[in-house]
Amino acid sequence: MRTLLVLAFSLLFSGAALAAPAIDKAGADALKPRLEQGLDVLAANFKAKGLLLERTGPLTVEPAGTYYAVTTPSLALIMPGNIKRTIGMVAVNAVPTANPDVLKVAMALPTPIIDTDGMGKAVGKTTIGSQTMNGLWNVPAMMFTQLTANYGNVQTVGDGFKTTLPQLAVKMLLSDNGKGLYSGPSEAVATNITHETTAKKYTISQLALKTVIEDLDIKAAQTPAKKASSASLQDTLTDMFTRFANGNQTSFSASGISIAQLDGSGQPQTTTIKNITFNGNIGDARTSLPKMEWSGTASGFATTDASFANFMPTTISVNGATSGVPLAELLAAKTQAEQAAIMAKSGGLFKLNNFSIDAPAYGLTSIGSVKSGAEGQNASLKLVVRGLPDLLAWLGTLSSGPDAKNLPPFLPALTGILAMVQMTGKPATDIQGRPTLNYDVQMAGGKLTLNGADMTAVLGGLPQGKGATPQAAPR
Repeated sequence: MRTLLVLAFSLLFSGAALAAPAIDKAGADALKPRLEQGLDVLAANFKAKGLLLERTGPLTVEPAGTYYAVTTPSLALIMPGNIKRTIGMVAVNAVPTANPDVLKVAMALPTPIIDTDGMGKAVGKTTIGSQTMNGLWNVPAMMFTQLTANYGNVQTVGDGFKTTLPQLAVKMLLSDNGKGLYSGPSEAVATNITHETTAKKYTISQLALKTVIEDLDIKAAQTPAKKASSASLQDTLTDMFTRFANGNQTSFSASGISIAQLDGSGQPQTTTIKNITFNGNIGDARTSLPKMEWSGTASGFATTDASFANFMPTTISVNGATSGVPLAELLAAKTQAEQAAIMAKSGGLFKLNNFSIDAPAYGLTSIGSVKSGAEGQNASLKLVVRGLPDLLAWLGTLSSGPDAKNLPPFLPALTGILAMVQMTGKPATDIQGRPTLNYDVQMAGGKLTLNGADMTAVLGGLPQGKGATPQAAPR
């Protein structure tokens, strides 16, 4: 493993000519406590996310000619459910740079990585066939600011599943603006992924995640989040969008998706999706009123099950924007009441520029917006629904068919909602002359209307602004 690191390291950094401290015993002794302190920071950040980083044995730093040979203690993560992920000792080749906080490193993860339960029984194993990882490492923040990594034939096996990742490539190129804030692109691309369970097999030709980050505060990474109760998504997002970076452009794509399984009668069926994309952009995150935009599409749906063919969407798309919303306060809120109060104070605006689903048998298009203020929320939503009777009939057939036990548990409730929606729509036709049901929902001053009809009392009443009393719903 160490030989592999030396080779990767020499190829990457052989042309570097920065003035850096000499590599000797004194330098190793000075570097060791800094790395130990970095591990303390890493452990504190894991703890803030509900994870325990367990360290066994010493950290060693030894001069080895042109670099320092660093070996971490044996590392393990204690995760929810008392699952222990034993990583082992991580080998690092490190060269100091002119910046005392930055090292040029080549790093290798141990293999295999073993998961065990509370009784010490092995419940999972991850193996890495080949790997290279090298870049610029910020010691106080315990993170890469520049990185090139490649992994081959990564496989994870657990109770009833196996995931194989033939190739993963990661790149990051962040630059310091001179004030300790970093900006730049990063990307991770995985190819030919498979995930197999006893009942299904998923394959994805390519997964790609690309980001461009603006003004990342790596010093914030040295201070664990205040919340230390759990690794909740809410806490993670709060850190990501309000403590670390001022802006982030993210694009995600997946292509060549296939899901193979047996249907209720034991026949093999395959569903495929050509492409899924999502793009998100957040700016001015550290201000009280950041801006957000998002969009997504999914296309190329197909199935070998003829009974699903007309109801499989050909395309799904969505895009919207948010402004005037105090993101930090909203993410920190614990209840819907708190969130409503924050929104009422902020005057935030949510815009749904488009949401559409198109299938041979049915379709939906919608636009809408919600504006919050001290007097409550003003909202507008316009929908055009095609083929709802056919969709309801098909859902009813599914509920009584051989695959009923495999259907989502919310399907009966969804069917009931759609049946009610069908009764309240306004008949019309689309540009192709196909029959549709149209809906115009408006909410203002505590009054809710559907296609011009007052629905406030039917839904139990809504506050009519300051000091108003909701109307009682009819018996």
